[in-house]
Amino acid sequence: MKKLIIILILVCSIFTSCKKDNEEPVIEEETYEAIFHPNLKFYISFLTNDSVDLLDLSTSNYIKEENVDIYYIIDGKRKRVYNPNQTEIPEGFYLHRNGVNEIKYCYMRLYPYWPNDKSRATTIISIKGYNEDRLDYDFELIDGENKCTKIYYNNELVWSNSSQTTRYFIIIK
Repeated sequence: MKKLIIILILVCSIFTSCKKDNEEPVIEEETYEAIFHPNLKFYISFLTNDSVDLLDLSTSNYIKEENVDIYYIIDGKRKRVYNPNQTEIPEGFYLHRNGVNEIKYCYMRLYPYWPNDKSRATTIISIKGYNEDRLDYDFELIDGENKCTKIYYNNELVWSNSSQTTRYFIIIK
């Protein structure tokens, strides 16, 4: 009987100590009053596989502002962006319903998290009815200023300062 109890204790301790390597930490959600850096903006168009512009008001089921939430990941915590003192962009983004200059589609002007003390940051775009999009971006000290050098969309490089000047890319939904 003692051997059975010892075996049960050992088996239970093995199962409780196991952790999956690919398991993501649980991220707590709270609101964050962001102060947006005027020099850090991303321009993002949202298209279907058939190149239908999902921000265009003439598209059926176009993306509406009230269906978009922006989250910053700060110290491992998921924080929804909202700052009522930022009159034009309290939620960290603005939807432009027509293209300009080199951007031919409607686009989102996104103000991502700008950490002064890190070389990488993360912003999550959540649009009702779609999978969330994760943007990771790298910073480098260039000419005494912390500048964005690369943007990754769901772990894929979509923009680099060595190849493009405008931080613009397209997300296919």
